[in-house]
Amino acid sequence: MSLLKALGLLGREREEIAAPEAAPEACAETGRAVFQDAELILEDYHHLRVVITHVTEQGVRIAYAARTELQFRVRVVAFGLKLKCWARVVAQGDGVAELAFELHEPY
Repeated sequence: MSLLKALGLLGREREEIAAPEAAPEACAETGRAVFQDAELILEDYHHLRVVITHVTEQGVRIAYAARTELQFRVRVVAFGLKLKCWARVVAQGDGVAELAFELHEPY
């Protein structure tokens, strides 16, 4: 059982989400829309405040205001979702990115 299912964030009624234009693997699966503050910790230990807008068992879609290009690998910390794990950036552009989870660690 995945961490998100155990927390009751997935497994309820699932709705099919239309895949974005360049359908990355992290959010092309079914999931649910959320609006949750989170923080990315980059490999050089810089912190970036983001909002998680969509969550699946495989990853998250985020939005952020900073004009920056994310590194290949980031740490996602979302207290509201009880999420703290490494993720790889599978797509990004214009203040949005899609991340695929590498490890699930209970918080």
